[in-house]
Amino acid sequence: MSSKCSILNDTRNNVWICYGIAWNFIIIFIIIQKYLLAFLMQNARGGPVNLDEHVPPPENGERELPVLLDLFRETLDMINRRFINEYVLAYGELVRPGEKHTWTGTSSLRTCVYVVNDKGQEDECMCLTGDAHSIEFVYPISQHFRRLDID
Repeated sequence: MSSKCSILNDTRNNVWICYGIAWNFIIIFIIIQKYLLAFLMQNARGGPVNLDEHVPPPENGERELPVLLDLFRETLDMINRRFINEYVLAYGELVRPGEKHTWTGTSSLRTCVYVVNDKGQEDECMCLTGDAHSIEFVYPISQHFRRLDID
């Protein structure tokens, strides 16, 4: 079964929309799982567990999850900001003021939606499709994409 997700252009500007699986959410989830497993193994064995031989630890000698998550988030932000405008404008779907762009997807799978308006402003939002067959979640741009001008 599939459900729907929609982005409603309730602004006065044309916008281009592009979306895909929220890989950054999935990768962060995997990193957290990895550290949770290492913590459980460490407690079971009574000693430290080496998670990554190839990743050098920070200067203090300890690798902390928040440090890795911040580094990961900063890297993703740099990549996103550098390429989002060009990619969305080249491959995105044009949605005029008052129109709604809808797609169907697997129930409750997180989707990262990128929006660029005709002023060159961009923003992104994590969206979910509905959790049942006939459910549709609607995300108005003015409420969920706050870095975009609505006038």
